[in-house]
Parts: sequence; C-alpha cells; structure tokens
Amino acid sequence: MYKNIIILFILMLPCHYAKSDVNSYSENGYIDWSNGYVYATGYGVQPTKYKGTGKGKLLARRAAVVGAYRNLAEIVKGVRITSTAKLVNLIQKDIVTKTKINALIKGAEIVSTKYVGSIAEVNMKMPIRQKFLNIVIPRKKLKNIISSNLFYYSFNNIFKSLPTIISNANASTDNNLVIDNEEQLDWSHSLLNYPGRDLRKPLSRAIKEFEKNSEISGLVIDARTVSDFEIAAMPRLVTSEGKSLYPSINTSYEYLTNNRPVRYENDVKNAVNHKRVSDNAMLIHSTKVYKKRVSDLIISDEDVDRLKKYISSKVSAINKARVIIVVGE
Repeated sequence: MYKNIIILFILMLPCHYAKSDVNSYSENGYIDWSNGYVYATGYGVQPTKYKGTGKGKLLARRAAVVGAYRNLAEIVKGVRITSTAKLVNLIQKDIVTKTKINALIKGAEIVSTKYVGSIAEVNMKMPIRQKFLNIVIPRKKLKNIISSNLFYYSFNNIFKSLPTIISNANASTDNNLVIDNEEQLDWSHSLLNYPGRDLRKPLSRAIKEFEKNSEISGLVIDARTVSDFEIAAMPRLVTSEGKSLYPSINTSYEYLTNNRPVRYENDVKNAVNHKRVSDNAMLIHSTKVYKKRVSDLIISDEDVDRLKKYISSKVSAINKARVIIVVGE
C-alpha cells in the first residue's frame, strides 16, 4: 500500500521538477530553462483585525498575489535574451516592449495557493516562449541576431540560372544547389525529365542531399565544460570566426518562437533521448564561447563541416528548432 502511495505521489509531480531540468534560482522564484517558464512566489499575512476569519484569509491571499506578481516581474527582467542583452536592457530602451511584457506578467497563471496559519502563499508561472519571444525577438530584429551566415546556394536560384545550367556543359558539376522544401522536391523530380542531360546531375545530387538531410532528427550540443557560458533565451552556435550557424536565415521563425530556440538539459543521455530531438540526434561538443559573447557557443571546424548540409536546408530538424544544449549543473 505504501509503495503504491509513493508511486502515485511521484506521478503527480509537475514536469518542471524533473531531475535533469535546468533551473536558475532566485530568492522568490526561479527560471525553468528546460521547459520555458518563470515561477514566482508571493506571501501575504492576515490582518490582525480579521485573523482567523474568511475575510482575513481572502486579504492574505490578495496580498500574496500582489507579491507574486512583483517577484515575477523582477525575475523576468533578469532573463538573458541574447549574449548582448537581458530583458531589463530592452524594456529600458523601448516603452512598447515594456508595456507588452507587463501585460504578459499580469496574465500569469496562478498554479497553487497554500495557507500556513495566518500566512498565505501563492505560486504563479509565466511562459517565456511564443508571445514572450515574439515581443523580445520580433521577426524584423532576428537578422540583427543572425549577423552573418555560412554561404549557401538556394534552390530558388536554379530558376534564375536555368538557361545557364541548360546551356553550360559543366553544369552537372555544380554542388551548390539546395532543395529547401517538399514543393521544391516535387519540382526537382519534374525537372529531371527536362530534355537535355545538363540539368539532371545537379538536380539528382540535390534530391539525394535533401533526402539525406531528412535523416537527422535533431542536434544536441554538449557544453558542460564551458564554465563561462550563460543560459539565454536565444543562444547562438557560431564558427570560430563568430559566424552564426544557428539560428540562421533558414531557421523557421515560427519554430523558434513557438518551441523556443533550444531546450536546456544537464544530462547528455537524457538530452539525446528527449522527444524534442527524437531518436536520431547528432551529438557535437563545444568547449568555449566566442570572445565576450557569453551565450554564443563555438563549434569546431570539423563539426561545422558536418552541420553545413543541415543548416542550409530549411526543412532540416535543426532549422525546426530541434536543438538541445547540455550545460553543467
């Protein structure tokens, strides 16, 4: 019987208490970086005049809610967005951003209320994904974060250069054609029947590359030894020269904001087996950050070569934000 009770208790625990979750704690709450929530706690005391009454309980809860909102606002302000900015920096510069964030805080969910004697405790949470990311990293500002990218040749350029490809006897040696989506894949198969041999080889190569890209189910970066790495809502993977690999211009903005750019874990085994990266994730290592950009992880030249073909494809798992960073405990 006792065994069954213990098992039931464990099953009832919320997911943000998982052992491998990455949390940043403060005095009155914490940031759950694994699941994308900020939690805050507030306390209220029953006024002496109404102590032990229903009204006293109500007033204590009301005070606890106010305190929880205040603490939540303080914690949210400290969220690091990128290597170069925390939320507090953004709201100091932009009143519109400040107003929108305040509205999100007011819409936070109360997850529990407890009473211990004359003291009320209220716990609330707010997601740091979707609307939050849409506010702090609007689509038009994403290009500023992705300062530079590896060169790639979009499949759309095939149509611009189609006459050249057809007429050029050496076109079949072009290894830069990239298929970005299923629609383009269908076009490629159709164009294989185009009269003339010049177009077939580069298209066949691009089709084969696209199908190969589909095999990777996600990316896990082991950064446990990078002691000066700081967790951020929008970290970057960069080359040794600081060029952005991820996110890139091929990364879906919708996936970035709805699913968050990355999930954080503190255990490699849990990371590679997590449903976010499915069952065929690529594991790479990072050993340092780029200069003073504390949330930009450098990827080795060897791993950059392994990643190029996935980064250049808009339909790859990486560009659908199926990425996990493993950090030290």
